[in-house]
Amino acid sequence: MFSVLAYDAANLVLQALEKSAKTGAILQKAITDSDFEGFTGSFTFDKTHSPKKSVLVFNLVDGVQTEAVSVDPNK
Repeated sequence: MFSVLAYDAANLVLQALEKSAKTGAILQKAITDSDFEGFTGSFTFDKTHSPKKSVLVFNLVDGVQTEAVSVDPNK
């Protein structure tokens, strides 16, 4: 689960680098202005630089997954 999040994060940075070809504040702005579509879904960033995206919440009973619910904190 975490490896695919890391994959999306790396690709987000690469996409922003391709658009801006810069570092520092210019790259940060390119990242926060991105509308990114990755393996974990699409997301953008709010004004505090927090990602706006849905997450999966898994319920485990005795170590066995019983359900997975998609939660969108933006709704």
